[in-house]
Amino acid sequence: MSTIQNQSKEVKYSKGAKIILLISLSAIPIQLLTSMLISRVSPEAAGTLGVVELFYNAIVTFFLFGGETAIVKLLSDFKGNNSKKSFILYYIGICIGYFLVFAGVLRLLNIDIIKLIIGSNSNTSFLMYVVGVLIVLHNILLSFQKEQEQFLNYSIGVKLFHFVMLFATIFIFVNPMENMQNVFYYGMIISYILIIPVTIFQLNFSLPNIKGIKSSEYKFFKYTIFLHASTIVAFLFDRIDQILILNSLGVAVLGGYYLMFKVSTMVKLLPNIYNSTFYLYFCRELRKENANELCRSLLNRNLLVVVPIIFVVILNAGLIIQLLFGKDYLEFSNVLKIFMGIIIIGVPGMVLNNCLFALGRSKQYFVISTISVIVQLAVMFPLMSLLGVEGLVIAKGLTNVLIITMCLFYLKKEKYNIELPGNYFFYSIMAIFLILFSNLLDFSVFYEILITILFLVTYIYFNRASIKELIIR
Repeated sequence: MSTIQNQSKEVKYSKGAKIILLISLSAIPIQLLTSMLISRVSPEAAGTLGVVELFYNAIVTFFLFGGETAIVKLLSDFKGNNSKKSFILYYIGICIGYFLVFAGVLRLLNIDIIKLIIGSNSNTSFLMYVVGVLIVLHNILLSFQKEQEQFLNYSIGVKLFHFVMLFATIFIFVNPMENMQNVFYYGMIISYILIIPVTIFQLNFSLPNIKGIKSSEYKFFKYTIFLHASTIVAFLFDRIDQILILNSLGVAVLGGYYLMFKVSTMVKLLPNIYNSTFYLYFCRELRKENANELCRSLLNRNLLVVVPIIFVVILNAGLIIQLLFGKDYLEFSNVLKIFMGIIIIGVPGMVLNNCLFALGRSKQYFVISTISVIVQLAVMFPLMSLLGVEGLVIAKGLTNVLIITMCLFYLKKEKYNIELPGNYFFYSIMAIFLILFSNLLDFSVFYEILITILFLVTYIYFNRASIKELIIR
């Protein structure tokens, strides 16, 4: 009987994962269209969108205490929906209270914490504080939806931000204006006012008796504080380059850099989603004797998917930038190429992170991430002064190598001997070679496309068996 129940639950989660995957993939053309439209307005407009996205991610990172990971984990410890609803109310109260008190008190002391976090040149407006509260509320409710296995509603809600950015960008594209930032924030407020009541209704949310649950049952701070620190470090690792550009080079340069960053984000979306679906499998099956086989298998599948996309982008970076964003952004072609190279170099990091979390080594991951951020900052400043914005991207690549090395060293220390496959080193070297090759030789568009076609045909031919297996399985 229990076997049948487990199989039924596995099928349900498998279907849920497919729903999340499909809707997540739909975000790629939405983000692409948004980037294309905003780039045609001006580099400053693209930079403004980048600042808004920084603001959104900063709120989720700094004021959600571990976010979705913490909420879903803590909810799983409660039995009965009333207890879970009480916890959600408790969590909402803690997070929003922390946001208002922390940000409000500091503002009274003339310290604009949100401005400091995102590196903005303008002060945080009252409108932004309202949006911040709504972001916190909506994300907590989304986490509750995921725990309740409302996968369709959850996956649509997670992509709400991208839908809002698209419609706000269309409005700005049709009606260019100076104060573009407020258009994005008003769009977010309207969407949250409409969607939050719908989310509450979908959850069948009635007010439970929060006093009926002992505060000792909430392992809130014990579990979330450490995880919260880890998410802050991850935010700094991922966004510190944009904050530096905004403060030192201005919003226009950030606009061009942000557009290249968005392209790399869209390319990474495929392996990120693929890896996340295997996380539960790693939690259940990862052992010392099979660690190398599991990691190499997942790594090879990641490479199989991203390598052709990345090589195509490197070979045709100029053409892709012209088609998507216009000639004004051609100066960022090297930034795009280096971003693509970093994705290949950093692929093992995505898989090794799964290993650390599956083994319950979040503390070690925090230590590794903290060291990486410190090294990244130390390397970024000299490389930026020497190479400009390209130096910032190279610094991220070097830090990725450091993270992979430290993860492998720690796992080996724990007797999980993982060896990176030879094709990883081959593709990494090839990516670096293609970046240098494309800069040394100036081919016409015709020859770039011809070389791309020859590469794709060759790649598919030599990997035909692996591609067929990936599609079938």
